[in-house]
Amino acid sequence: MAAKTLFLLLAATLTQVAFGFKLEESDPSQAVNDWPCPQQNDIKPCVCYRNRDLLSLDCSAVTSDLQLQSAFKAYFPFENFTLLTIIAKPNEKRVPINFLSEDIFQNVTFANIRISHTELSFIHPTVFDKSASHLKTLIVTDSFITLFPFDMVDKAPLLTDLRVFRNEILHLPEMTSDSLTYLHIGYNPGIQFGDHAFEALPNLEYLVANDIALSHVAQNAFIKNKNLKYLDLSHNSIETLYRDSIKFQSPIEEIKLNSNNIHTVEVGAISGMYPSGIVHSTPYLRSMISSQLGDGRLVLPAGTLNFQHWRRKVSHLQLVGL
Repeated sequence: MAAKTLFLLLAATLTQVAFGFKLEESDPSQAVNDWPCPQQNDIKPCVCYRNRDLLSLDCSAVTSDLQLQSAFKAYFPFENFTLLTIIAKPNEKRVPINFLSEDIFQNVTFANIRISHTELSFIHPTVFDKSASHLKTLIVTDSFITLFPFDMVDKAPLLTDLRVFRNEILHLPEMTSDSLTYLHIGYNPGIQFGDHAFEALPNLEYLVANDIALSHVAQNAFIKNKNLKYLDLSHNSIETLYRDSIKFQSPIEEIKLNSNNIHTVEVGAISGMYPSGIVHSTPYLRSMISSQLGDGRLVLPAGTLNFQHWRRKVSHLQLVGL
């Protein structure tokens, strides 16, 4: 038994060191029956899971802010977890937590955080800072957040996935990250950001910004996102596509512009597509451009919009390389 315990301790230590986690010596006076998890009775209704050498914590069953706070006041033999989950299904009652205070997680940190379908309306600006050095995924969705600590992105060198859709976020500042590849800010009606809010995210591959009441796309808004593959600006209020507004430095695979109010498209508005790239649009936009150009083809610097390639019920514009 002693040999097995020593082996588990060594395995957990090596795993956490490999992830860059800092291990602290356990207090010998603290007897932990569920090692390496905290004692279950101390963290209820949160549940700690061990999958081989990885630890995760599920607090989806909490019924109040006080209960969540109490769970993290328990003794944690290891404070570096792979995953925190606080999620309710969309057809279920929301998780009844309202705020994440500065010290809510005490010294416990996470590599992945998933929070969704809650009553959360306030997040302290530094609540994720202790996890920032090894945070890879941050998902806080389907809640009532108005202010989100986006500044944390600058401190998270491993963060690849940030999703904050279905909230009430008011402002998105310029962020700087060489690691972020996926950003979803959709369904935040009225969110405001600058013309070049994404230019310091050079490795961004997927940007989803649908249903945010977006009315304007600046020239060269995405020119510095050299790895962008997918851009969703659908279900917004865009009326005009200015020259170079949808211009890409490297070929992009798919753009969604459907369900906008686009009535003007300047020549050169869209450029930098793969030969087989697709622009999702609307029948109105198709007919508008077709009537203006006669043959239904709009010549662009990097390709041609060919309306003969429309597919399915949702309209597509297939770009064919020249």
